[in-house]
Amino acid sequence: FGSALDGLAAGAVGGGMVACTRLYDILNVAPSASASEVKAAYRLLARTLHPDKCSDPEAKVKFQKLQEAYDVLRDADKRKAYDATGSAGGLDLEDLLSYVNRHRTQLTPADIDNFGTAYLGSAEERKHVLAFVKEKNGVVTRLLDYIMLSKPQDVERYIELVEELVSDGSVPAEMHGAVRRSVPKLRLRAKKQEEQNRAEAEILRAAAGKKTPVASGDPMAELRAKMAANAARRCEAINQSLEHAASDESRQSGKPKDAKRRKV
Repeated sequence: FGSALDGLAAGAVGGGMVACTRLYDILNVAPSASASEVKAAYRLLARTLHPDKCSDPEAKVKFQKLQEAYDVLRDADKRKAYDATGSAGGLDLEDLLSYVNRHRTQLTPADIDNFGTAYLGSAEERKHVLAFVKEKNGVVTRLLDYIMLSKPQDVERYIELVEELVSDGSVPAEMHGAVRRSVPKLRLRAKKQEEQNRAEAEILRAAAGKKTPVASGDPMAELRAKMAANAARRCEAINQSLEHAASDESRQSGKPKDAKRRKV
């Protein structure tokens, strides 16, 4: 995943100046990274640096420091203050960055593709769709934004899955009305997303045929930002699933359940 997040950082460049970039360097994102990009990057590091996964004797202390660093960037007010002053509440950012860089791991595109092949249509995907429906009290309008590897052209498959979950009683009866009302909105949202994807692809093809570079501030800047956001959602969904899997493995292995995992 290192290469994927490097791409996100490169695609997100363009925000305002900050007093210090070390917190962003630790998470491997640009200072202009969105909240979802910051969240995805933290989850990646949490998977590899958690004391249950990392054998380094400093793992517990450093993981706590990583959580403190993430707390600064996840909170809009704290992040704004950090951007202005470069102060992160006394954290030794240079030391933490050095530790994180020593322990970063990378997943290749092939790893992600193999994961996707196993995930789509699986019981795990079904579980995640059900969890989303329940969390949103039956409103499925933004389902494709939250289910990893989903594509707008697959919307009918997801609608069928939701309808199955309603029919077999998995979705509580009090949510059925919200499901019915929001399904047309889900279809409309998927249609608009598919149209947008086609338009973006046309812009990319047109730009690829030009001999002169695209100037800063033109429509391509918006396109890159949108693509970075889409990639961030994909990374976030995959990281969340892998994080859940790691948690399941930990419980099955008999490890204590009071390990300090913070919900993000």
